[in-house]
Formats: sequence, C-alpha cells, structure tokens
Amino acid sequence: MVDSLHSESLDPLRPSDSTIPAIKEAISQLKQAYPQKPVQAHRWNKHYIAISLPVRVNRPSRGPVGNIDIRAEEPVLLLLHRQHYPYRATLACSDRLDFPHDRLPHLGLMGSALPAIFCLHRGNFDDWMAERTIFHLVKRVRDWLCDAACNRLIPPGDGWEPIRIESSGGVSIYSASELQQYVQERLKSTNGKEGFSLLRYKLSPHTTDDPLASNARDAIELIETVARKHANRVAKQIRELNQQCDPQQPGDLHLLGMLIWTAEGNICDTYFAEVPTTLPQLLKWGGDLGLPIKRALERYQHKGYLPLRVIPVVLAIKRPSNLIGDTSNIELVNLVICLDGGVIFPMRNISPLTTEKAQLISGIEGLDCPNILAVGCGALGSKVAMHLARAGLTNMTLVDHDALLPHNLVRHSLLAGRVSDNKADALREEINHIYRGQAEVRAVPSSGIDILRGKRKYLLDQNAWLIDTTASIAFEQALIACQQLDNIRVMRAELAHRGQIGMMSIEGSNRNPRLDDIKAYLSTLACEQDYLSDWLKAGRAAEKRDLQFEEVPIGMGCHTDTMVLADDEISFHAALMSIDFKRQIMQASGEGYLQLSFFSDEGDLPRQQMSVPTVEVLRAENNEQWEIRVTEPVKREILRSVAESAPNETGGILIGDVNPIHKVVYVTKVLPPPPDSRSTPYMFVRGIKDIPDAVRRIQSRTGGWIDYVGEWHSHPGGGGQMSQQDKIAARQLQAVLKPADKLVHIMIATPTNLHAHVYAGDTTI
Repeated sequence: MVDSLHSESLDPLRPSDSTIPAIKEAISQLKQAYPQKPVQAHRWNKHYIAISLPVRVNRPSRGPVGNIDIRAEEPVLLLLHRQHYPYRATLACSDRLDFPHDRLPHLGLMGSALPAIFCLHRGNFDDWMAERTIFHLVKRVRDWLCDAACNRLIPPGDGWEPIRIESSGGVSIYSASELQQYVQERLKSTNGKEGFSLLRYKLSPHTTDDPLASNARDAIELIETVARKHANRVAKQIRELNQQCDPQQPGDLHLLGMLIWTAEGNICDTYFAEVPTTLPQLLKWGGDLGLPIKRALERYQHKGYLPLRVIPVVLAIKRPSNLIGDTSNIELVNLVICLDGGVIFPMRNISPLTTEKAQLISGIEGLDCPNILAVGCGALGSKVAMHLARAGLTNMTLVDHDALLPHNLVRHSLLAGRVSDNKADALREEINHIYRGQAEVRAVPSSGIDILRGKRKYLLDQNAWLIDTTASIAFEQALIACQQLDNIRVMRAELAHRGQIGMMSIEGSNRNPRLDDIKAYLSTLACEQDYLSDWLKAGRAAEKRDLQFEEVPIGMGCHTDTMVLADDEISFHAALMSIDFKRQIMQASGEGYLQLSFFSDEGDLPRQQMSVPTVEVLRAENNEQWEIRVTEPVKREILRSVAESAPNETGGILIGDVNPIHKVVYVTKVLPPPPDSRSTPYMFVRGIKDIPDAVRRIQSRTGGWIDYVGEWHSHPGGGGQMSQQDKIAARQLQAVLKPADKLVHIMIATPTNLHAHVYAGDTTI
C-alpha cells in the first residue's frame, strides 16, 4: 500500500526526544488551539521535527479554479528547527504525496518524493517569522492554499516563477540574458524553428579561488557559443588542452555542451515538481516539451564531441510571460549529463554581474554610460570611482601615478593585498574583477599634468567627462588653462576644512562657468553661509601660520599619514558626490553646478545643491591681456540699475577676486550706490557711507578671499570709453591702491553692455 501522506512514514516524537522549550510550547499551543484536529509531532531528521495538522481552505463555491486538486481540508506539515526555532524560519509543506506540484507556482521543490514547500513570503522568511507566532504561520498557509484554489498565486502583472531547484549538483556560470538573446536571434533567423547549438565550457578545479565557484561541489563556466561550422576546430582544441593537463596538478578542464530550445510558438505553462535524473527521463521530457534533445545528442555523439563523457546542457523553454525579475520569457534549465551511467544532475545558474544589471539594481537602468576620464585615485577618488563602477558606469579611464602605501589603507577603497601597486592599475583590476573582465575600465599610471600637456592629450578627445579628485591646486590651474577641453565636461571633487566640507563643482557647457568661476562664486556664498565662512577664515589663518597638512585652504589631499581624517567621513562625502554626479549625467543639463556637503562637529549634515550662473567674459579695452569674468546676475543687476537711473549716471563697488598671475578679475557681487553718492546726467560721484563697513564684512566673512575688485559707473548715453573725468578719478584710485598692490579696475556700463578697463602696477592712466 502506498502511503498517501508523508507523515505516515515518520516516527512519532517521543517525550524523551530532546527539543527546546520553544518547540514544546508551539506543539502545546497548536493542540490547544485545534482540539478537534489531529495535531501530531514527528521526527523528521536530526535538524527538524515535523508537526502535522489539517488546515481548512476557503475554496470558491463552484470548486477550485481550473479543477486544480486543492481540497476543503489540506494536510500540512510544519518543519521546526530543533535548535534555532523560532529564529530559523519554519518550513510549511504539503503533507500529501499527490499534491499537484506541476500545476502551481511558488513552490520549493526537492523532488516528487519529498514535500512541496509553500513559498509564503517574498523576502527573508526568517525575519518574517521572528515577529510572528506559529498561529500567524498557519493563517499564512491557509491564505496560500486559498489563493492556489482561486488561481491568485501570481498577482496580475507579476512574472512567471521559474523552476526552483533546491538541491543541485553545482553551479553553471554564465549570463542568462546573453543566452536568452542568443536563442531569440536563432529563432528569428530560422523562422521560429526549434534547434540547438554547441557551448564551450571551462570546468574549474575544486581548489579554485573563483568566488562564484568556490562553494560549489562542481562549477562550470560558459566561455562561448560555438557556431556549427567551427565545432570540429573547437572540439580539437579542447582535446589538446585537456591532454596537456597534469592529472597531479589542479587545473581547468574544457568540455563541449549544448543549448537546446523549443520552437517560437511552443509555450509551456506547466510547473515542474522535479527535473529529470536519468537519460530516459530527459529524453521523454524533451519529447513532451518539444525540445530536440534526442537529435542533439545523436549529433553530439556522431561527431565525437565527448572529451570528458560529461555534457552540460541548457534547455531553453518558452513561458507564457516574462520570468520574475526578468525581461525575457525564456526559462533556462541547466543540467549535466554523465554518459557513464546515464545520470542527470541539475545545476544552478549564477549570472556574473553585468553593467546592465548593476544599472538596474542602482535605479539608472538604460542610462547611456559616458566615457569618463577620472584623474586621481586616492582616498576620495577611489571611492567615487568605485561608487560609479558599482552603478554600472564602467567606461572609465583611471589616472594616477602613485602607489598604494600602508597608511593609505585607512581611507582607500583598495585593501591590503594591493599595497605597493599603482593605484590606477589596482583599482582598474578590482573593478574589472567585479564584472569578470567584461567592464571597460582602463588605467594610465601617470600624472594628470601628463595627460593635459603630454603625449596622452588624445584622451581628452575620447571622453565626455573629466573627473578631477586630485586635490591638487597645480592640476586645477592646469585644467583651467587647458585649451583642449571644449568638448568635455569637467567635474572637480574635493574636501576642505579638515574634511568637514565636501565640494563637487561641475563646469557648464563650453566651460561656462569654469572651475575658477565656480570657486569665486563659492567664496561669495560665504558672505551668507556660516560654515563656509568658518572654513575660509580658518583656511586664511592656517595659510598665514603655514600649517601645511593640517589645513589646506581650497581642497585637501590625503597624501600624508599626518592628515587626521576618518574613512567614514570621506565615504560620506564621496557617496553624495557620486549620487549627484549620476543625476547630472541623467539630466544632461548644460548648467554649471555646485554641491556642498557639511559634516559638523555636532553631527549636523546640511547639504546644498545649486546651479552656478554663467559668466560674461570681457577683455580689458585698454589691455587685452586682462580678462574680466562677470557673473550673469551681477551683469543683470548693473544693467537694471543703469535703466532705472537713466538719464542720470549711477555706479557702485565691484566685489570678487583677482588672479594676478593669470591676469583674471572675477566679479561675483556688486554693491549699490552709497546713499551719499551724487548723480546727474553727466556725472556720478560715488559716496563712501557704509562702503567701508560692507567691504570689511565681506573680507571678514570670506577670510579675504573675496574683496574689493573695482568700481563701476554708467554712461546712459552709450560709449564704453574712459572720459577725461573717468581718467582723473582712476589716477586718484591708483594712488590709493598701488601701495596695497591692488590694480585699478574701472567698469563702464552702457544700457546694453559692460566695458572693462584695467590698470595694473605702474601702468600710466
């Protein structure tokens, strides 16, 4: 007589059996809750005890949908872990030997001779059970069975659940999406006919250090699909490679396998309780599903493609809808045929990480990954690069000339195994290893200056973005001066104020605003932002004290082991920079951009994101060596004042910064005319009321980085040339400013334009 229930073959749990109090309490609670039901405890194995009980099922009034055999009272098994209940999730199974496995999804199947495990929760079931009682579990089982009877196990819009292989003979490593695409292409080229192709595999030794294979009993990795016309050549190569292997030394073996698919219109809507375990079962399976397995094996054997008497097989089955979490309806079943004995072993597929999958997981699916030239692979640079790479943005060329030193390990993304390696090379290898060599990361073990001014200038034309994380002022100045960056966007990321402030600056299209414009704009923000003011003031004080590595005014590197800066602080800033940089790529905005993050001593984490205005670029009309860069808001403010004051002249003070080495004046702020100014249609005399205090406040708030940089006044009738009266005033200014080593900058505003005049040093006015 064949038992109808799994529990009928189990021994009852005896009072003397060792069980933890929590299990005894669960058994007692179930018996008290269901006094009319035959609740019984059994020995399952050394790890689990089983509780059998019947569960009432609310079926549709006309019976289960599709006449599926879900009964009004279903016998259920609850498997409780002997040591770890309730923190190890209780398995809920059907106690019926004839439960309809092949007609239901969301079952964990271990073979037809073992119970079908109900999949009750999409997530960590241990966590679900940790917050619930065994009564909640029984209710969940009842709901599952009710959904099964009503054909509601797969919600509308959900995907098809693939075959769940609980016990496998090993792993088969390949990209499922690539094989699915290959099958689609072959179906298209053959007008939808069933067929098969050869696959080339590598069989890894048990001693492999491959992280995808090291925990598996056996591991095979798909190397390539083999066109039929190349099959003989590849088979010969495999035989030669295997003959060269030393049986005494672990090494990779090579073998040929098969990919077999059904016809385009052959849609399979059957769930499987198990996969074949013998060759006759496999051939029958293939015949039932429309898979040409017999024809493929006959050709395989006829051609002599049997180097190891082992054949990996991938069966491609069309499903009614896309698989859960997939974009394809092709399910791939992995088996290994051992010809000696005709035994079949199921294999579990592990798909190596692809950039497409990384983008999907990271929420940027479909983003066209731009080519990125990342200069600087230190603490901050390595973290930003790794964040981007893990999001699937791997079209990177990494540039750094330094080697990783032991003290770098405190803050670097690389670990101890890479000490003494070049940072760029090591980071490239680590990222490519994540994607098993499929990423496109390159490395240049050189300095950024060599890229801008050396033989590798061609890299500037090959990339859409340049990321600067060098913390090098010299490289920043070289970037600003470089004339070959018109077709590349520039992002600079740096830290300041003992690592409390993170700054990410992105130049606008056509380099307007430029990095130096953004820096001048940033310094002006300190007039209103306290944390920026504290930073600039501390930076100026440190510069005067020459404190070298403890405070760096703009930007900060970690090149020395005396720098006090924790890894988590750098990681905090790097994460925000990476998040915002990805958004900027997706938005494809041409605006200048500035992101500021602040990590205060009190633990506050303010963050600012803002567009940076473009600048009007002028040349001094009396000396074209001097460039004047005026922010658009300042220009608009000046022209608005000109219009409102017309026909009278007006004017005021210009605030910003001066770079005397590169002969650049940055105008980022304008002060209105003082109340004691005199204005007529033919003259403007700027007053002095409140001006000294306003300028001193700006100097104080910004540590002197932003200061007085000139005067402006209007010519309402037009004409941007200096009048005689203007020149007299300029000479008076020169007498005052020259001893302070400041230039004279006079800006004349007409109703529509700005005109600059700069007199530096001993220039005669």
